[in-house]
Amino acid sequence: IYKLIEKTAGRLRPESRVNEFIDSWSKNESDMSCHVTLAHLLSFTTGFSKIGIDRVNCYTPRHATIWAACVDELAGVRVVGEPGTSFRYGAFHLVVAAAMALRALGRPLETASWEATVDELVFQPAGIVARPNFA
Repeated sequence: IYKLIEKTAGRLRPESRVNEFIDSWSKNESDMSCHVTLAHLLSFTTGFSKIGIDRVNCYTPRHATIWAACVDELAGVRVVGEPGTSFRYGAFHLVVAAAMALRALGRPLETASWEATVDELVFQPAGIVARPNFA
C-alpha cells in the first residue's frame, strides 16, 4: 500500500481521512468514524466496534463490485473508540486503505481491479513475473 501511496503524488497521505476518498464514509465531525485516517487503518487503530466488524463478511473481495460493496458496508460500522488509541487487527483495515489508494489514483471502486493495480504499479516495475494469489 505504501508503494501505491507514492504513486498518488501526494494526494494520499498518512493523515488523509477515509471520508476524503470514500463517499459513503461519515463526514459528520461528531461521529468518530469521520476522524479515521489512513495511518489509523495501517496501524489497526481505527476504533471499530468488534461486534460491528464481526458482521461484515467481505475481508478479501475478489471482484471490484464486491470491493465497493464491502467498503460501503464497513462505512456503516460504528467506531466506538477514539481512533488511534486501541489496536485491533483485522484485514478490513487494509481493504479500506486499499480502496483509498485506488480512489487517490483516480480509479473508481466499482470498476477498479486491486490485482491489476498492484501488478501495474508494483510487480511489473519490480520485474516480478510470478504473481501472488490474492484470494
